[in-house]
Amino acid sequence: PEAHARLMGTTFAVIRTDDATCFCLYEGALCIRSSRGDPVHVDVGKRVFVYADGREPVVEDLTAPETMKLRMLRDAGPVEGLD
Repeated sequence: PEAHARLMGTTFAVIRTDDATCFCLYEGALCIRSSRGDPVHVDVGKRVFVYADGREPVVEDLTAPETMKLRMLRDAGPVEGLD
């Protein structure tokens, strides 16, 4: 409920916690609009936490393990049943 994302040609992950949604971008383009209405453009190699309580989103670098896992997802190819 705290964000809407527009993804284009991407390898990404979305992780939901109790108080935030985290978007991780390995490649492609990602723009998020938080519930505050602020657009957040996420650069390749970054992650952004968008908080349910409306506080400012936090952008950080992907960690080495996150990068490795996203690379593995990309190398595995498309997921069946997703358009």
